[in-house]
Amino acid sequence: MKFDLSKIEFSRYDKIRSIQIPEEPTEDLAYLIGLHIGDGSMNFYQNSGLYSVRGHKVDDRKHYEKVIKPLFKRVYNVDFNLREWKDVFGFQFTSKAILNFENKVLCLPLGPKGEISIPEVFFKDENLIGIVIRGIFDTDGCVYLEKKKNGLYPRLELCSTSGPLILQIKNYLDENEISSC
Repeated sequence: MKFDLSKIEFSRYDKIRSIQIPEEPTEDLAYLIGLHIGDGSMNFYQNSGLYSVRGHKVDDRKHYEKVIKPLFKRVYNVDFNLREWKDVFGFQFTSKAILNFENKVLCLPLGPKGEISIPEVFFKDENLIGIVIRGIFDTDGCVYLEKKKNGLYPRLELCSTSGPLILQIKNYLDENEISSC
């Protein structure tokens, strides 16, 4: 399936940096969208699109350096510097084209993500939806051991403020006969 990219506007700066926009869904894009759903943000400020992804300043550093930064280079051909803020580690950059793509084509919201959901295009491919969920889990999920009377029992947990997102993931797990609550 090809994306309709006719709604994408490139700023002068996007053109100078040779920002590229994917023409169709890929595994790399699916994982990137999962990361954005979990720890990303985007909005327009004075006609400039600000995009950021931030995680734990100690635990996530290597993942940002070895996986996330190269991923954004492959998908969007964007370069940025990783940096540390007071409580988080990650990046931010400006791009009108990337925000237009994720907002107008993939229907991800600008600003608060209280009602965010996984873009429908990723549900059309069983492999891609799993990769989006992995990206969400990598940012907003955890594994822990629960004490039971017969020992420790492994648990996976995912938290989000978005009801539609949690419902989408629960429905996907139920359809694939994976127990969830």
